Amino acid sequence: MIQRVTGDGRLVPLGQRDRGPEPRQDRSTRANRGRRWMKLRAQILARDPVCKSCNRAASQQVDHIKPLAQGGDDSYANLQGLCIPCHQAKTANEAKPTERVERTSLGGTVVRHNPWETR
Repeated sequence: MIQRVTGDGRLVPLGQRDRGPEPRQDRSTRANRGRRWMKLRAQILARDPVCKSCNRAASQQVDHIKPLAQGGDDSYANLQGLCIPCHQAKTANEAKPTERVERTSLGGTVVRHNPWETR
C-alpha cells in the first residue's frame, strides 16, 4: 500500500482524505492552564498512578475534589488522579440540578427548584 506523509508526520494511504490527528481525550494543555498547572498535574499523576475512584485503571486526568465553581482551589490536597470514565461520571454527578430548601420568617418552608429542570 502506498502512503503519503502529512505535515505532522503521520502516514495516510494515498487517495484517502486526511482526517487529522486523533482528538485528545484530555484537554489539559499548557495553552489552557499554563506551565504551573502542567507541573502540578504531572505531580498529581505521579502521586496517584491508579484512579482514586475505581482503583483499577491508570489515572489520566486530574480532578478537583471540591470543584473550582464551588470554591475549591488548585491546592495539592484538593486534587486527585482519576481515569477518564470516573472523571466524566463525577463531573456529570456534580452537574445534576438540585433543589434548595429555604425557611421563611413565618416558620414555613419553600422548595425552590432549578429553573432549567424539567418536571
